[in-house]
Amino acid sequence: MTRERPRCRRSGALASVWCIALAGGLLLPLPSFARSEQRQPSAADIVRRYLAAQRTVALRGTAVVVSPGPGGVTTSMRRIVRGPNGSTLTTILTPRSQRGTVALNDGTWSIAYEPAERLVKVKRAAPRCAATNARRARRVLANFTAVVEDQVPLAGRTCYRVRLTPRAGDGCIVTLWIDRRTGAELGREESDRRGNTQSLMLFTEVSFPRRVSPSELAFRQPRGVRRVNIDRTSYSRSLATLTAAARFPVVAPLTVPAGYEFECGHVVRVNGQDTAVLRYSNGLANLTICQTESSAPAPVGAMRLARGENVVAVSRGRRHVLVFGHHSAAALYAVAGSIDPKLSSAFGNHIASQFRVARSVVGSLRDRGFTAEGVVVALTAQQRTRRPLPDFAALHDQGWGWRDLANRFGISQRDVAQQVAAFHASWRQRP
Repeated sequence: MTRERPRCRRSGALASVWCIALAGGLLLPLPSFARSEQRQPSAADIVRRYLAAQRTVALRGTAVVVSPGPGGVTTSMRRIVRGPNGSTLTTILTPRSQRGTVALNDGTWSIAYEPAERLVKVKRAAPRCAATNARRARRVLANFTAVVEDQVPLAGRTCYRVRLTPRAGDGCIVTLWIDRRTGAELGREESDRRGNTQSLMLFTEVSFPRRVSPSELAFRQPRGVRRVNIDRTSYSRSLATLTAAARFPVVAPLTVPAGYEFECGHVVRVNGQDTAVLRYSNGLANLTICQTESSAPAPVGAMRLARGENVVAVSRGRRHVLVFGHHSAAALYAVAGSIDPKLSSAFGNHIASQFRVARSVVGSLRDRGFTAEGVVVALTAQQRTRRPLPDFAALHDQGWGWRDLANRFGISQRDVAQQVAAFHASWRQRP
């Protein structure tokens, strides 16, 4: 007997896509004898293989992508080619209004071209290596409960259907269709806690070539199209480095939703302004923070985007902050509100005094993107174990979140929360 998926609320184009998939036999459960052909690996092993496949498995295929948004549901067909090193070229085939839109990530550069704008935007690609995959795997398995729901056919392949549910917070539930033989992602659905689908991607046909020629992964820029490199710096894990390049204080948030940890950041040039972009991740989803300083007025407020994302914009004087993520506007406002140079400085002084360390010690952790809880856990663990503080920063870089470190070193999460709450209370009581 196969397990049934929880009932999801789908309407319009989303319902149509699911009906087509079911009618075509793309997503029907396999009979029980197919599952007995080989011993099924654990959900954790499947997830690790899936993450590794993103940079080791070449493929060619066509996928349908459905995204509900403020203006309704949009559906597109995309041609996807990926090389064995993870380089990926995606071209939109339909609808006609988006035909020819291209996204290329070759591991060094990320290129985006939209014919309607007649503009090619170039920036450096985020770091991608074996260490990155190991960190992602640790983040995913720490932040999500992974369950193998079934084995089902999709695009002529047999896939594990794996459901990943956040252990905490209001993040989205992710269902993956992972090719049993290669580990490649052939389908992905993101939904909220109530079962509403936020985005859906399904391959309709796919092949796994031994070799992909460089020409298949090359972007041929059309004539008369302007090319702009928006990068100002390479990616860095040091906010001090980004501050020097941006020429204004780049501040790590004191709080982020559960499970997110700092990945990296860089400085880009947007609309004539240097903008620092920080990326936090829980392994499957990103939280993107943009900071800039300008005397020009900036929009404020919240907006719902496609794929279940929200964006909030906050301005204080010359400082403008945007936060994008798969979380409620209230949760993103909390992040934006904690990105304040004065608040960060006050926190550093308070914690340095509490733990009787130099202010620079706290600053070194904040420079690596540590949140308030991360700083408290690292300093508590350092005092208990007498290990050098860089050891804990190194664990953080390997994907250990502050909750993971707290559990490893026997630190009460409630005590950590109380210490952070005490600081916020003292800050609110300022004259």
